[in-house]
Amino acid sequence: MNQKNKSEFDFELKLYVWTLISIGVLQLFYTFIIVYNYPTVKVNLIIPFLFLILFPAIGAFLYYNRHKHFVKENSTYFMMFSLLFLGIYNGFQAFRNEFQIDYLLGTYIIIFGGILLINKHKQLIIYCIAYFVYFSLLFYFFSYKQQTIISIMLALFIIIVYSFLIQNAFIQNRQLVLNSKAFLEEQVKERTLTIENKLNIIERKNKDLEEYAHVVSHDLKAPLRSIDTLINWFKEDNAEKLDGKSIESLDLILYNVEKMDLLIKGILNYSTVDNHQMEDRVIDLNILIDELLRTIHVPSNFQVKVTNELPKLFGNDFRFKQLFQNLIQNAIKYNDKANGLIEIGSLEKENEIEFYIKDNGIGINERYQTKIFDIFSKLENKDQSSGIGLSIVKKVIDLYNGKIWLESQETIGTIFYFTIPKNHGIT
Repeated sequence: MNQKNKSEFDFELKLYVWTLISIGVLQLFYTFIIVYNYPTVKVNLIIPFLFLILFPAIGAFLYYNRHKHFVKENSTYFMMFSLLFLGIYNGFQAFRNEFQIDYLLGTYIIIFGGILLINKHKQLIIYCIAYFVYFSLLFYFFSYKQQTIISIMLALFIIIVYSFLIQNAFIQNRQLVLNSKAFLEEQVKERTLTIENKLNIIERKNKDLEEYAHVVSHDLKAPLRSIDTLINWFKEDNAEKLDGKSIESLDLILYNVEKMDLLIKGILNYSTVDNHQMEDRVIDLNILIDELLRTIHVPSNFQVKVTNELPKLFGNDFRFKQLFQNLIQNAIKYNDKANGLIEIGSLEKENEIEFYIKDNGIGINERYQTKIFDIFSKLENKDQSSGIGLSIVKKVIDLYNGKIWLESQETIGTIFYFTIPKNHGIT
């Protein structure tokens, strides 16, 4: 039994149990009212007291039975027979007392209520037929006028037919709802499987691309290293024979080899940024920045200042190093001032932490500010930049569901802002 079916069954079972408990009490109360108001009515009080004990006992049996499958299959039968016995008793009392109106009314109410409680077609049909048969037998054994028989049977017929139609509509609607739920669940399962299959395909493709990037980078780097080595050997072996123009041409080749090496390294870093999910830990950004500044080359005319105590974040060391390293190196590279200044700071907000990296460099023209995060995009082609650094920065921030933007003025400098949510999740 799945969770949804179990919850529906539990609700139905509790409804039956509370109905069984209440009808025993109500029947006894109803009997005492009739005895009090009509002293001449013949009433056997033993049976109402038996109902008071019997019905709650049936309810307890259903509720505490360990064989839930048995209870699920047969709870409607228990309910049907309990209400049938109650209706038969009240019907008999009505016949016994010359169709005393209170007993007859009570019988009709039980018949009507019972039909509305029984939610299975088979039991519903048995319940309704049983009353027609029972009342027919009573009229056979008790002698009444034909007008009385027709009136009672007609009233019984109308009550049963109308309540049957109402409950039948409820059953059909319930079945329609269950069928719709089943259909929707099946659709959700199919779509979930489709999504899972697509995700598996994407994951496999990502792994293939990562492996391909590693292989390509290795295969490209090997000949580049060979070219670099051969040219340097050639320069050393032929230093006396080479004129200035020849050396300049060879240096240009070495420059482009180094540029190609940086480009390959950038592509590899970009392709592997999102594949470090098993290495997450709490990272002290103050220590990370300190380690970075000792690792990368910071010119002597540059001052890098952390303006406040940076927070600790849960994340991946490699990703955050890529993020800050590329922004700091970018600030160093594009600075034409005699004394370069880089400021790093953070501001804690309600749901996120906002960081900034400010420099006094050359600035970025407004028309390029939306393009610089595109891969292979760079402002100048003279330098050895791969054009991938800021793309890596954007990719890392996207992985942590953050945002990045900038404020910049040409010749004055640039401020890069980015946010990392406090309870970030990697998409």
